[in-house]
Parts: sequence; structure tokens; C-alpha cells
Amino acid sequence: MTTAKLFAAVTGHLRRALNTQSDNATTERSEGGFTLIEVVVSFTLLIIIGSTVMVGIGNGIHASNATRVRTTASNVARDYIEQARSMSPAQVTAISPTSVKVGAQTFTVTRSVSVGQPGLTFAAGVTCATAPNQTGLYNSLLPLMLYITVTVSWNGASAPARSDTALACVSA
Repeated sequence: MTTAKLFAAVTGHLRRALNTQSDNATTERSEGGFTLIEVVVSFTLLIIIGSTVMVGIGNGIHASNATRVRTTASNVARDYIEQARSMSPAQVTAISPTSVKVGAQTFTVTRSVSVGQPGLTFAAGVTCATAPNQTGLYNSLLPLMLYITVTVSWNGASAPARSDTALACVSA
């Protein structure tokens, strides 16, 4: 036999032997079901994916609750601003920290009031009525303004909700 024929014969025998072993492995595997390693890997992937989904859902719920509480706090601040706007400037006063309960959440509301002119705030205790008399900084050409700031805080707040407004010191 020549070398080429011998090589072809050996190669053919090897191919047949490998195909037979491959067919036997496939047949044995399909009859035997999944291997233990495949089941463990699948279960591990299922746990990892499930945990990731649960963490994502938990973060979404937390963010939604935080947004709801912040929106409620902003609405409380807006209500106090609107209350101040409905009064005459002489009646608007600062409010010491006051507790307000909305649903299950308790908020602390503080309203500060100062009098000034654009770009200038007078010392504490100056009111719309007394500003021209108590300060030498008064400029009769500029309007007197009542600056109102409402701050609403609550447990767990990263930063309080705040609302500001300015009213002209003119009694209605």
C-alpha cells in the first residue's frame, strides 16, 4: 500500500470511530435528560436574574414613595404660601415650626417673613408698616416687599421642600 492509501484508510477508520462515539454520546445524553451541572447552572442563572428583578422593583417602589412624599410636602408649602397671599401684608407673620399631618406622614412647616426692597432685606422685626421709620436704608422710589419663605421638612428628607414669594407692602 502506498502512503496516501494508508493515510486515507486510517483517516476513514478514525472518522467512523469518532462518529460512532459522538452518536453514542448523543444517544446516551438524550436518553439521560439534563446533567446535574446543567441544572445547577440554570438554577443559579434563575436566582441571579430573579434577584436583579426584585432589587429593581424595590428601588422603583422606594423612588415612587419618595417622590410622593416630596410632592405632598411641596403642596403643603404652596398651601401656606397661598394662605399668606390671601392676608393683608400686615397680618402675615412668621410661623414657628408647626407639625402638619397628611395621611401617615408628618411634616414640619416653618414660615419666615422679612421686609425689604429689591436687592435688600431689612433687619428682623421690621414690618411693612415700620420699615420707612426704622431703617435709614429705605428708598421711597423702590417698593417695599414682604418676602415669605415656607420650608417643609420631614423624617427621611434629603432636603426640605421650599417655596418663596414676594408681596408688595400695600394693604388691600
